[in-house]
Amino acid sequence: MGKFHSNDMHQCQLIAVASLYIAVKIYERTRKDTLSCFCKLCEGRFSEQDIEKMEIKMLTGLDWLVNPPTPQAFIYLYTRLLATKLTGESRSVRVCSCIYDVASYISELSLLQTNIRDENASTIASASFLLAITRVNEHWLNSCRRSEVIEEIFALGISADPSVVFLVLKLMKANLSSSNDCLSVQEMYTRLDPNGEVYEYTSVHVM
Repeated sequence: MGKFHSNDMHQCQLIAVASLYIAVKIYERTRKDTLSCFCKLCEGRFSEQDIEKMEIKMLTGLDWLVNPPTPQAFIYLYTRLLATKLTGESRSVRVCSCIYDVASYISELSLLQTNIRDENASTIASASFLLAITRVNEHWLNSCRRSEVIEEIFALGISADPSVVFLVLKLMKANLSSSNDCLSVQEMYTRLDPNGEVYEYTSVHVM
């Protein structure tokens, strides 16, 4: 809101409403009658036209630079791809959910690591996801299908060169192994999958 600073309380309230409206439009995929709902919440202070005009003013001021893709967005895409490769469809949702959680945790921790955090979101996501599927139980994802997933991820062309991704993957694993402030890879597996349904609890290796 700093870019659209105003000393007028009415204008500030409109900016706040428009900001929330923009956020809902971006992130709430099942939205319905959002604008009219906002007008009702404002108790008549602002019309639909008021909110829409401020929305356009704000987006224009931001050069429409909103909602940049995050590592989690790419991980979600990779998880959807993975779902097409899993065996045992009745449990695939549970497996994909666990893998998504592990990959997201790794990617979030990477933002704290100075040797990783400046990498592109897609590169961080790719490395995090590949590390997350390293020890998935063969029952769900055998080596052949794992290789297919990796090939298809790189075939999408949205991440860095594979050599860069694998370098980042090794840095991630090293950071997790040496840090006393976060869970190790194996600790993540056991925390998110205590019954060993998804991950094998043998020694963890880098791909």
